[in-house]
Amino acid sequence: MAIRILLADDHALVRQGIRELLSSQPEFEVVGEAATGADALAQTIETRPDVVLLDIHMPSGDGLWATTEITREVPSARVLVLTVSTEDEHLKETLRRGAAGYQLKSSPSDSLFQAIREVARGETTVPGTMAGRILATFGLPPEMRGAGREAGLSAREQDVLRLLSRGQTNREIAEALEISENTVKAHLKSVLRKLGVSNRVEAAGWALRHLEGTGD
Repeated sequence: MAIRILLADDHALVRQGIRELLSSQPEFEVVGEAATGADALAQTIETRPDVVLLDIHMPSGDGLWATTEITREVPSARVLVLTVSTEDEHLKETLRRGAAGYQLKSSPSDSLFQAIREVARGETTVPGTMAGRILATFGLPPEMRGAGREAGLSAREQDVLRLLSRGQTNREIAEALEISENTVKAHLKSVLRKLGVSNRVEAAGWALRHLEGTGD
């Protein structure tokens, strides 16, 4: 079954180029186009796409507003922001508002295709270069301890999540906690399961949505 996509960008030539790009992949079907945030919301309600490919900068309700409204009105539609912005604040704000992914317009076409597939599967995806910077802003132990307990994390699992949220690798976490990398992987697997997320980036998204002060 094809992944049904709605394109939302205020530049007609950009929409045309993306549509032609997506048409090269038989698994994608473009079901509509929108030039404003308000139109993107209206067409999402009407067409019920699997993925909304959305620019941030649009008139009549920008991409941030549209993300909030789309995820509230049509929860089944996964928003993938496609933008030129490499600003961390834009990434964090789109995740706060419910976006499932963030992709740069400068990315190779294969990266865009993969991002669409991932968000359609229910995963979260952001550019690796930005993910590292975002992860590094998530180290607030007091808030993490409270939220971690509510999520059912053990003390050691909270230690792993705290270090992960600071952008540390499995090896660095293992060295900091004086445990093996295999033990780190086991703890991380448990953390992801308890948080209901699939990967490190989604863990970062969980932290962003649930831990006070992460956006300061």
